[in-house]
Order: sequence, then structure tokens, then C-alpha cells
Amino acid sequence: MKSMMDDQKASYSAIFSRRLAALLRYYQMGNRASFPKIVEKSLEPQNIGHTKVQQNELTRILYRRLEDYGLIQTFDRRDRWRALGNSLIPLGKSSALIFGDHDFIRRFLVDDDLNNCEEHELYRFPKSTGVDLRLSLPKLTKLTEEVVQLPEFRSGWCRHVEGLLPGASLLVEKSTRQIPDPHLLDQLGGLEFFDFKTMKWTGISSATAHGQNALVRTGWDPRIGELPRFFVSKVSEKTAKVVEIEPDALDWKYWVASCLLGVSLGWMYSSADKTLRVGNLMVVPDLLRRLFFGRLMEWPSFDQNGYIFKDVSSDFFNLLVEKYPLALGTNSYE
Repeated sequence: MKSMMDDQKASYSAIFSRRLAALLRYYQMGNRASFPKIVEKSLEPQNIGHTKVQQNELTRILYRRLEDYGLIQTFDRRDRWRALGNSLIPLGKSSALIFGDHDFIRRFLVDDDLNNCEEHELYRFPKSTGVDLRLSLPKLTKLTEEVVQLPEFRSGWCRHVEGLLPGASLLVEKSTRQIPDPHLLDQLGGLEFFDFKTMKWTGISSATAHGQNALVRTGWDPRIGELPRFFVSKVSEKTAKVVEIEPDALDWKYWVASCLLGVSLGWMYSSADKTLRVGNLMVVPDLLRRLFFGRLMEWPSFDQNGYIFKDVSSDFFNLLVEKYPLALGTNSYE
């Protein structure tokens, strides 16, 4: 049974989430620098005390979660955003989530329904943010034929994203450029390579980087706006090849390296219970994040072996294996 405190937290979350949606619809678009003001205004009525550091952390996480769920679309390397229009997002066959301003929500939920409707939790913020809040959307539990025919009803929610996924060959072709001098890495400092088993970056010497198959990252200094460069070094008995991953394709860097090096990402799919286990969300590119989160509109569960996405059909997983056989492969089945 819910306690009064649980109900109060839920109402705080609902107020926060609805104000956030309304403000996103009001501004419609903006840049990342203006986004903290929207978060601050969304939190105001709750009068929850938190430090500037905690609010910055909450803002950073929230920006990413809204992008994951398709509630904002980012561009210009995530510096600018555009909010989703007033929408009814299908949730199964008999319900939908309502995203929009107050007037749009009142078209479907009025009076007692508005105050007592079911809230669908998208994400619960970690304790490091200093607030006990959940990002949620009101749930419409009765879909009539009239509602389904509305232009705001997103019947094809997420489906178009599958068609945007590049195959492995096209991904490598469009995302890399050949480095004429395979000894370039010898001249660079502060190098790290990515260990696909531990999913961590580890420091190495230039000489070591030149002599192995690896995804390599250069050192960088964010204080002067310097960004890291990413290379894939592939060495055989007769040749040494180095390609650089293009800046616009860095979202796919782990997959590009996996395709070139023939290294598995270690994802595990169970056809029995239709779950997909992902060790680290860091390696999941934006298009796939949009697909995974958008299909169920909820955050995956987590255990010591990683994140668990449920209700993943074998057809969908087979599609991914077909596109990225080296990254996923048949060994990803349980």
C-alpha cells in the first residue's frame, strides 16, 4: 500500500513533469545554455532545496533522458534542441502517454481525472541530484477510435528509426577516413585504448598503440576547447592500418571499431523471455537508444551484469544482428 509520503512524492513528480512539458512546448526550441532555466522553472513550485552542483547534475541527466525518449530532438552536436509537439504516444494497444501543454492535456483529462490519473514513470533521478523526483507522463487508459484518428496520435512512434540504421559496411565507409601514415599514433601523446571486455579506457604508450588492434583515443584539454580524436588501429602479419573516426560519427565509434576489429560488444539476448542485456549504455548510439527507450517508454532494469531491456522481439534483435554481425553475432544468444 502506498504511504502518504509516496503519494506526495508522486504528486511532486507529476507537477514537475507537467510543468516541464508545458515549458518545452512554450519555448519549442532553444540551445543547451538556456535549458537550465527551464529546469529551474519546472522545480520552482516544489521548493525543494538543492545545491547548484546538484541542479547542474539533474539538468545534464534530464537533457539526455528527454532525448532518449524522443521528447526533444537535438542537433548541432547536441547544443540545440527542439521539443516534440503535443502528442499522444502509444503504449501498448489500449493506452497512450500524453505529452504537451496544459490545454492539450485537458482535452483528455479533466476535473478529477486530471488530478488522479495514472502517471507513467519514465525515469527516477539518482540520489546524487539531491531531489527525490521521477520524470513521468500522464497516461490515457481508454483509447477510442476518435482518439486514435487524431493527428496528434503518434501511431508510427519509433518505427521510422529502424529504417535510419546504417549497415556495418556503410557505417564504416561513411564514418572513417584512412590515415596515410600508419605511424601517426607514434607521434601523439596521452593515448588511451578501449578495452571491450571491461568497457573502460586505459592509458597506453604510443609504441604500444601502434602494435595492436585497438580503438584509440588521444589526450585532450577541455579548458581550451580541445576535443579527443579517435582512431582504429588494425595490425596484421603484413600490414598496419590506421583510420580516424570522423567527428560527426563519434556517436558510433564503439560500433565502428567493433566492425573493423571483429570484436563483440558482449550483448546477450534471451529468446525465452525476450530480454536484451546491455553491459554499458555508453556504447549505445543515439539511434539505438531512441529505439530501445521509445519502444516501451520506460527505463531498463539493472543488475551487476548490466541493463536489461524487456519485450525485445527476436525479429528486432535479428535485424540488429543482420546489420552488425561482428558487433553482436550469433554468440549473443542465450
